[in-house]
Amino acid sequence: MKRFLLSLFLCACCLLAAFGQEGNPAIGHVGRLYDACNRLTDMGWGSSNGTSVLEYAANGNILKKSGVGSYTYGMPGKPHAVTGIAPGGTLTSGWGTQEVFYTKALRPDSLHEGAFEAKFVYNGHLDKVKMTVTQAQGRSYLRKYYLGGCYELEESSSGPARERLYLGGDYYDAPVMWEKTGPLAQCHSLLRDYLGSITHVVRFDGYLTNELSHDAWGARRNPTSHSLEARPSTLSAPTFSRGFCGHEHLGVFGLVDMGARLYDPVVGRFLSPDPHVQIPGFSQGLNRYTYCMNNSLVHVDENGETPLLVIGAAALIGGTANLGWKAIHGQIDDWGDAISAFGIGAAAGGFGAAAGFVAAPIAGAGFLGGFVEGAFSGVVSSSILSVGNSQAFGDPQMGWKGFSSPLRGREDAFRFAAARTSGGLRFFLWFTYGGLSFGLKILIFSGAECKSGTRGDGGFVIWCFPSAALSVGDKPPTLI
Repeated sequence: MKRFLLSLFLCACCLLAAFGQEGNPAIGHVGRLYDACNRLTDMGWGSSNGTSVLEYAANGNILKKSGVGSYTYGMPGKPHAVTGIAPGGTLTSGWGTQEVFYTKALRPDSLHEGAFEAKFVYNGHLDKVKMTVTQAQGRSYLRKYYLGGCYELEESSSGPARERLYLGGDYYDAPVMWEKTGPLAQCHSLLRDYLGSITHVVRFDGYLTNELSHDAWGARRNPTSHSLEARPSTLSAPTFSRGFCGHEHLGVFGLVDMGARLYDPVVGRFLSPDPHVQIPGFSQGLNRYTYCMNNSLVHVDENGETPLLVIGAAALIGGTANLGWKAIHGQIDDWGDAISAFGIGAAAGGFGAAAGFVAAPIAGAGFLGGFVEGAFSGVVSSSILSVGNSQAFGDPQMGWKGFSSPLRGREDAFRFAAARTSGGLRFFLWFTYGGLSFGLKILIFSGAECKSGTRGDGGFVIWCFPSAALSVGDKPPTLI
């Protein structure tokens, strides 16, 4: 049984490694072609007559896209950022230089191109609540307000105000939309494809209000000829702007607003990197400018960030790692033990990643944001792993030392304070201690053991040993 489980673990590791391999023959599907990394390469019917052919680098960068041109990457320190495109096909340059400015939380703050300017406003949860688009220094304008992920109010210099309420869901999955233009209110059915993209807007009396079509990367096209639509040159009366996966198209800029980031559907890349690495163990997941790892016909990015993908990957890796560790140490005797070990590791990895996503917007970007996200994630995952393995396998529960201790000399003070408080204050003390210790916690889980002590001058030092070689009297091989 143990040999079988160990073999199962090794096979799982091989599958994870194979998931990111490059160099295998391309995989063909009806109507499209994929390469060994499951990247969309041809939107034809498996022939050279495809309507969209793409070439990629090993790191996920698009090298060439038919109808667009050849891409160049040369920004120091940002190997995945596009720095230029040699035009080919029908690509146009727009209305001038496009400039994007960002908030401290890395959300788009303003957008400028030619005579057009857009300004975005967000609430405390970093959800967009207002957008103002102006032309010719404000002589023409379009102002939109957003509420609750299901309501929009449009005000325009060229038409009456328009309200939209999405019923039975939000912008991305609602089947019905209530719309009021001036005194007239009507309901419409929203017909969507399997990605959630809106294809038809049908009034309840059966009248077709809008028919929409998008290519594989989200660019709007003519529903009949499938030729890409030209960008509007003016701010006309309010029109239905949602389409690809339910996102809002910024027509005059040629972009799609995905909430956290702006996306160029013609180029097929985000304008800014994802703040989270999607799948660290997969080569394509390290490229934070790609849209859904270059597989736009399978995956959906609802808000420009990919928490579900990261949480799923963390759960898989955590479950596999904990199962393998228990099998190696002879703690797996039957299928129940195997399921328990995998479940505990998956819960620790998944909930730890989810905790990081929850904590990230609290402190924003920068060092503090990274500190809070890492600390919260580490405390949650470590606690679940410790308690779960203790209950299922009798392992000793992780104490203060289990998080490692850069503040070993203050451990008694933290413990004393936590023992004499309750509720939120106790949680705050534990959270603070876990956050300060998180920087060394990874050494514990990678097979090392850390000890701390006091130098002659009263300072603190931390020694880290490989666990297998640790014995009384050993000289520390690593001094931090």
